[in-house]
Amino acid sequence: MRPLARIAAVAVALISAGLIAGTAQAAVRAELAADVDPGPSSSRPSKLTAVGDSVYFYADGGPDRQGLWRTNGRLTQLVRPVGDPDLRIYWTEKVAFQGRLYLMGSETGNNYRLWRTVPGGGRIEPVPGWPKELKAGSKPTVANGLLFFRGGDGLHKNELWKYDGERASLVKDINPGPAGSFPGYITGLGNQVIFNATDGVHGGELWRSDGTASGTRMIGEINPGAKGTNMAWLTRVGDSVYLTADTPGHWLEPWRTDGEQLGLVAAEHEGPEWDNITSFAGLGGKVYFTANNELWESDDAWPEAEVHPIADDPDFPTTAKNAPVAAGNRIFFASFAGDWTGTMQSWPSFYDGEKIVTLTDPEEEFDYPWGYPQFFKEFGGRVFFVGGDTLHGTELRVVSGRHYRLFADILEGDSSSRPRGFARSKHFMYFVADDGIHGREIWRLRRTAG
Repeated sequence: MRPLARIAAVAVALISAGLIAGTAQAAVRAELAADVDPGPSSSRPSKLTAVGDSVYFYADGGPDRQGLWRTNGRLTQLVRPVGDPDLRIYWTEKVAFQGRLYLMGSETGNNYRLWRTVPGGGRIEPVPGWPKELKAGSKPTVANGLLFFRGGDGLHKNELWKYDGERASLVKDINPGPAGSFPGYITGLGNQVIFNATDGVHGGELWRSDGTASGTRMIGEINPGAKGTNMAWLTRVGDSVYLTADTPGHWLEPWRTDGEQLGLVAAEHEGPEWDNITSFAGLGGKVYFTANNELWESDDAWPEAEVHPIADDPDFPTTAKNAPVAAGNRIFFASFAGDWTGTMQSWPSFYDGEKIVTLTDPEEEFDYPWGYPQFFKEFGGRVFFVGGDTLHGTELRVVSGRHYRLFADILEGDSSSRPRGFARSKHFMYFVADDGIHGREIWRLRRTAG
């Protein structure tokens, strides 16, 4: 346990943690937003979802205080069911829809139905007219003014359903019979959703739906035949959905669809076969992904896209790159240097449309090995991320020009507060961290005067 004097010093530091002024950027600070389980114990918040300026999350506030919570930084409360505040609900996925929070919940942990917050957000109610025997699996997705999800009833199992704000209904029985089509990776694209499903003939392939039976169809086959294809990373970028998928004799490759066309990204490209694709990000009409340990750029043109690798930072060549994210009008990612079988270090980098820049700390100059930089987020005109070093542990950092700096040492010293679970509300950026005093609780970034 820390000496009392040090705890007091930490408490004082929290008052002014992260205060940064700038002429073109807002002053921002990090502050404790909610101590759900008061004292040094942790409520372990998870799955943060912002609605307006509140954030909803799952947490354990102590005996009979587990479940769905919300906070706006001033009021923190356990969100209980209308009419029976003692009813225990097992929550799975949730999403903001029509200004409310919608959740999949069950009193038994088996048969799920749709719930929603009442006006004011402090209570939760079952959605009227919901089928009693509905079973939902995948994360609900909003598109075309509808809430899409995987569900079922006594007649149709594991099919694509929709909710329009008044009633839930089956979109289409894609695979008639008891098995169902198991729609997954449901991703919004304009007035439609793109998803993986099987009709019992073609195996798991890409489908599209606008919420009508006639507008629900298979887009095409990546792996023809009954086996289907394994796919992941479905991500909307511009007017297309990008994904990784495998075909016989090939590793995961980058594919895309606009809901009508389906194709491999750059079937002909220089170098070895695609390998180690992590995720996709879009910026300025371009699409970025990492493959073969390089950052690639595509113009998303149909039927053929121009795809090319981006030249490395000449001042700091790296051996690998990973997980591009768009933030602050740049593409951020983690750069790695060293040997995967020996010493490997990582640093934050960005691509500004012209060149790759590897960020440095002018005070440390690469003297300290980094914990993997991740969770790049824009707030108040600045880009924040999480990374670690041997002096401060894993904490929030902020990008400043070609450099990074420690933003807030929430858990003072070389220990780590490990910020995670970021959710952007109207005026705040909420996240989870541990300051060594309150345990693992809800924190936030906020703009301040100055």
